[in-house]
Amino acid sequence: MRTLSLCHPVSPDPSRAAYPLTTVSPSKQGSEAAQDGDLRIELDNGPHCANCTYWFGAYEQVETRLFCAELRSGMTVVDAAANIGKYTLVAANRLGPDGKVFAFEPVDSTREQLERNVRLNGVQDRVEVLAYALGAVEKGNQNRLLAEGGESLVNCSGEPPAGAPAQQVQVTTLDRFLAERGIDRVDVLKLGTEGFELDILRGARELLARCHPILLLELVDSHLQRCGQSLAELREFLLEMGYCQAAFVDRGLRPSDELCPQPEGNGLYKAAGK
Repeated sequence: MRTLSLCHPVSPDPSRAAYPLTTVSPSKQGSEAAQDGDLRIELDNGPHCANCTYWFGAYEQVETRLFCAELRSGMTVVDAAANIGKYTLVAANRLGPDGKVFAFEPVDSTREQLERNVRLNGVQDRVEVLAYALGAVEKGNQNRLLAEGGESLVNCSGEPPAGAPAQQVQVTTLDRFLAERGIDRVDVLKLGTEGFELDILRGARELLARCHPILLLELVDSHLQRCGQSLAELREFLLEMGYCQAAFVDRGLRPSDELCPQPEGNGLYKAAGK
C-alpha cells in the first residue's frame, strides 16, 4: 500500500488531485492498512486536517485506530461534522454494503468536496451526505457563521456579526432526524463540531438512552465555552446518560485511569459496563 512521504511537493496539487488515505502510521502498516489502502481523498491546500493527511497519509491517526476498532460489518454510523470525509470513508469501507453512514456537513464548499470524495471511492450506496447542522433543539433555517475550507462551524450564537461571511443552514436534532427516517439504531456516533458537541448530544438524548452508541468526541473546553458550555458540563451529561470514558487521545493514547481531571483532546466513550 502506498503512503504519503516527505518527498512530496511543499503543498498539495492545486488541481485537486486525489491522495491515498491510510488509517495507520507508515511505521505500523498491517491489516488495517491493507483494508483501507484503496481509499483516496481529494485535498485542498490550507486546512490543518488536509495538510496532515497530505504529509502523513492520515489525520488523527490514534483516534482513527480507535474508531476502526469499534466498526463491524452492517453497522450504522453518524459522522458530524463529516468535513471532507476522512472518518466517513473509513467507516463506509469497513461497514460493507449492508452498513450505513450518515455524514452531516453544513458548510457548502466542504460538503461538495465530501460528496466528491464519496463518489471517488464508489461508496454512494452506503453513505448519505446531509446538509443539516445538528443541535439541541430544532430551529429550522438559521444564519450561522461558518468557516470555509473544511474547518467546520466556528460560531455558536444565533446571528453572525455584521459583515461576517455567513451561510443559512437547516438546524435539526439527531433524534428528530432519526425519527423522521424510521431509524431506531445507531452504533457509532462521531462528533467533531467545534463546540457543538454537548448541544448535539442533548438533541440525541432519546438515541443515547435507547441504544448507547459508541461515541468519539472532540473535547476542547475553549470551543465549548464559545457556545456557553464547558467540558465539565459535557462530562456530567455523559455520566447522566450512563457513559464512561474508555480512552483519551492527547499526545498519544492514555489509559482512562491515568487521566488528569480535565484533559482536552479526543475521547472515546462507551456505556458503563460495556
